[in-house]
Amino acid sequence: LSWAQDFGIGPGARVAILGTGGVGLCFVRVCKLLGAELVIACGRREAALARARQMGADVALNAPEVGLRSGIRQATAGLGCTHVVEAVGDNELLQECLALLCPGGRVGQYGVPAERRASLDWSLAPHAFSLHFISPQEHRVHRQALEWVRLGFFSPRSLLDAVLPMSAVREAFALLESKQAIRVALSIG
Repeated sequence: LSWAQDFGIGPGARVAILGTGGVGLCFVRVCKLLGAELVIACGRREAALARARQMGADVALNAPEVGLRSGIRQATAGLGCTHVVEAVGDNELLQECLALLCPGGRVGQYGVPAERRASLDWSLAPHAFSLHFISPQEHRVHRQALEWVRLGFFSPRSLLDAVLPMSAVREAFALLESKQAIRVALSIG
């Protein structure tokens, strides 16, 4: 939440979120709650894209099928995005973000890449873009986040694929290892 606020997401924003894991799905919901005009979730797995739609994505784009650039152009009627969130931690994807922006747009890398250096080809970027690396300050927004949960605007459980009893720990790991689940919680008691 604090990261999205500091990134400038609010009313009128056209946001592409690259990645539909837990972080990307949180961004989908937070961007909608902050008033973004258009939220585009970009991913590879249909189940995660379906969940992104449930979380409020206006468009759920299967990037390998449609093509990231052409899908974003279509979704924004050729305008491009005011904000692109790289939520995977992939420097190659960071490069692709530049081609998705409108003039004056912002790219933010939230995902933490294994390689801490990146070489970017700026020729893909529009005029006057900016690149952001923001340290979340979540302590500033705890009250707001808890209020959204209390009012039913956000459910942390919506990020889980399964909730299993502690006795099913092996099944939980099997779901994760087989990629049938991204997040599994174990309940105690």
